[in-house]
Amino acid sequence: MCYRKFSNLEREHEQLKREYTYLLQSCIQIPLSDQFCVDAVQVKLSGGNVHKTRVLKLLDEARLVDPTLPTLESIVTLGNYVDAYGFRHNFDNEGIALHYICTLLQAHYKQKSLDYSTNLATWNNYLQKCKNRIQNNKETQRLVRAGIPNEVRRDVWKLLINQQVYDLKDRYGKYYYQNLCNNKGTKAENLYYTKHQKQITLDLLRTMPNNVHFTSPNCKGILQLEQVLRAYCLHNPTIGYCQGMNFIAATAMLLLGAEETFWFLVALTERYFDKSYFDQTLTGAQADQEVLKKLLGIRLPRLSAHLDAFDIDLTTMTLNWFIALYFDAVPFQVNFLFSCLNNHVFFQNFLFVLFRFSC
Repeated sequence: MCYRKFSNLEREHEQLKREYTYLLQSCIQIPLSDQFCVDAVQVKLSGGNVHKTRVLKLLDEARLVDPTLPTLESIVTLGNYVDAYGFRHNFDNEGIALHYICTLLQAHYKQKSLDYSTNLATWNNYLQKCKNRIQNNKETQRLVRAGIPNEVRRDVWKLLINQQVYDLKDRYGKYYYQNLCNNKGTKAENLYYTKHQKQITLDLLRTMPNNVHFTSPNCKGILQLEQVLRAYCLHNPTIGYCQGMNFIAATAMLLLGAEETFWFLVALTERYFDKSYFDQTLTGAQADQEVLKKLLGIRLPRLSAHLDAFDIDLTTMTLNWFIALYFDAVPFQVNFLFSCLNNHVFFQNFLFVLFRFSC
């Protein structure tokens, strides 16, 4: 009985930590005065250094369990903290740094919770049961809505990709991607050099300049990204390279290998979108912008009228949302789900999800 009470108290204590750090995350402000930049976010915490002291104490406790968590000094003074995905983080403002630490602590507490462990065990059992194919049924949808644990995320995504392109893999053979990478002197390769190589080369270092895997021409990520984009151009010269593919592919590569990323691009452009979506005309994407304008007029008529009054074309802002799957429109944690096999994307209509997210 005493052990059970102690366990309950321990869980309540951990829950209070989660709620406290979550509450502090809500203390962020965006000044809208004309004298401030709209991006100049601020964190306002009352009580002097009380919250700072508490957060740093919680951080010290968490670092005993997970030493990969940063110190405040590493993201403010030194500016050398690199997260699990390779992104560098450094902050000039200590309040923003504390806000970021609260975000990390929130994720840490969640991963150590009983709910997370239960969800992970459920996913492991599910993957053993489903073997090589994930069915679109109520059980799967329930699991997906509960979240895909980091430990099995790559396995789930690989399964989802493979079941979309398994017929193409059978048709082209086991070594198709390697053969494309080694393709020399063909008509498709000549077309690649003529039409796409220059633009791809320009876009490579623009893709994720704050990620250690993509910071220089000789980085492994840059070399593999170029390889993937070149292979896709050779695979489908009709579509070739479209600006935005670099963002999608690079984000996928943060968890998937180069070959898996190639097949993801194939699934995206040949199974989920019409071929006119990513070709040189972008006809499909442009058509969807007109649909989005109509939806905006229905769902948000005042905003639509405001944009019309100032003669602002919605497409100038939203076209890239659809082409790059929100890569630079939302925070990475949200965008990551869209760029790398968002759970709803594989169980619902792809475009339905994009429109729903837009409005």
